Amino acid sequence: MLPGFLARAVELLLGRQGRSLHLKAAGGATAVPAVVMPIGSWAVVAAEHDAARADLRTYPQALWWAIETATTVGHRNFHPVTLGGRVIGAVVMVVGITT
Repeated sequence: MLPGFLARAVELLLGRQGRSLHLKAAGGATAVPAVVMPIGSWAVVAAEHDAARADLRTYPQALWWAIETATTVGHRNFHPVTLGGRVIGAVVMVVGITT
């Protein structure tokens, strides 16, 4: 399901053997945004690709936007203009706020 290195990293961060609850929580709070931000960046570039007024056209721009969105900084340098892009933005925002 997950690539080998990613599965091993998630297993190490969220594993049950000998880890305190704080370490598990920190692992989850690190792993979830670390997965959602790159996937959300890719998805928003795909959703905004053909939009006329889109300013999220490259993956590096979208990754910066995802980091700004997840950390609730939001300088409005970049923002999605399509419905799909805004839904993806809402997911990235909720993940950033809740983790």
